[in-house]
Amino acid sequence: MIQTRWDYSKPSVKDKQQWNELVLEWLALSPRDRHPYHLKSTEHSLLPLTSEQIGRVLAPFQTVHERNAALSAGHYRMSPIWLRTCYAAELADFYRPPNESDNIVGSREILDDEAIYSELAGDWRRIFFRVPSIADVVQIYGDPDLEDVEMLDSDWGEPEEEYQRPVHEAQKQEKGLIYLLDEEALREKVVKVMWLGKCGNCVWDFKVRDLWEFQGPLKRGLSILEIIERYDYTSHPAKWERGALLD
Repeated sequence: MIQTRWDYSKPSVKDKQQWNELVLEWLALSPRDRHPYHLKSTEHSLLPLTSEQIGRVLAPFQTVHERNAALSAGHYRMSPIWLRTCYAAELADFYRPPNESDNIVGSREILDDEAIYSELAGDWRRIFFRVPSIADVVQIYGDPDLEDVEMLDSDWGEPEEEYQRPVHEAQKQEKGLIYLLDEEALREKVVKVMWLGKCGNCVWDFKVRDLWEFQGPLKRGLSILEIIERYDYTSHPAKWERGALLD
C-alpha cells in the first residue's frame, strides 16, 4: 500500500505524517480491502523501488528486520511476534530473551532493539506504525472472504458459565498474537500474551510466568480456545478475567 499510494509530490518534511496516515488507513481496511495490495506484491506487478525511494519511503520508518517480521506476522498465530519495550537498567536481569531451542518464536519475529522499541514504552500499540501488518492474516489464507465472514454464534457454542462469556466473545475476534515484555511484565517477571483483532486491537490478554512451560515447544501461539480446552480454570473465575495470571 505504501508503494502504490505514496505521494512523492508532498514535501519530505511531511513524510512521517504521510506514513502514519497510510498506516492508519491500512489498519482500518477489512481483509477484503487489503487483498488487492497483497495480490500486487505477490504477482510482482509493481516496479521495484529505487534506492532514493527506499531512502525516503521505507528506511526512516521500518528496518529490513521489521519488513521480514511483517512477512511472518501475516501468518496468524503460526508466527507470533516477540516485542520488548522496556530497557530499564534496574530490570535488565529480569529479562529472558527467547532462544531458538525454546521453539517459542523464530529469530525474525523477535523485535528487541533498545534504540527503536524503547520509544514504545508508554504505548506498545505504536508498534503498528512500524509493522502495521502484525494482525493481517490475509497472507496465509489467501482468500480475504474467509476473514470477513463472521461465524454464527451457534457455531461457537455457549460457555458453561456466564463469567466465561467475555473470553468466548474474544475468541471470535482473535487473529494475531504478540508476546509483550513491557515494564509491568518485567517487574512482575511474566510475559504478556496479547491476542489481536484484524485491525490491531487487543481483544484479550493473559500473563504467564514461563512461556515454554505454558504452551510447550509449539513455535506458534495458542488460541484463546486452545487455552480454554487445555487448562481447566472452571473453578477459578478470576482466571477468566483480562490480564489474569495463568500459572
